[in-house]
Amino acid sequence: MREILPAGLLLFVLAGCAAPAPAPSDAETLHALQSRGVNVLMSRMSTLVFERKLTDTQVAERRTAMAKKLAIDTNALANALVSVDAEGQFTPFTETLRAEADEIAGRASYMSPAEMDASIERIRDTCKRCHSAYLTPLQQP
Repeated sequence: MREILPAGLLLFVLAGCAAPAPAPSDAETLHALQSRGVNVLMSRMSTLVFERKLTDTQVAERRTAMAKKLAIDTNALANALVSVDAEGQFTPFTETLRAEADEIAGRASYMSPAEMDASIERIRDTCKRCHSAYLTPLQQP
């Protein structure tokens, strides 16, 4: 009996640990997916300049393609925020995101790497300002 009790207690405790965490809301999930995509694209674009196996033309073509994808995903992130923002608290952030996305989409093919990096940094700063304003330190990614 003594051997069964600890094993049963261990199973009970492990079952509690395996219980699913509360599901995030649709808005939280949508934001997480969109922001993760935007962050991945910004990181990839920043590193393309340093890939030595590519010609300058190949790097420029890839940066342009990724910049256009970044613009689409950044607009999707802004749309996700608008869809859950009944009070308009995210409006300054969504307007900034959209302006940056429009700039990148419109100028992607002829932006210098420095200009592209500056645009990416402005998007990143907008995300950080929004997260600082609306997320507690423990919730921030």
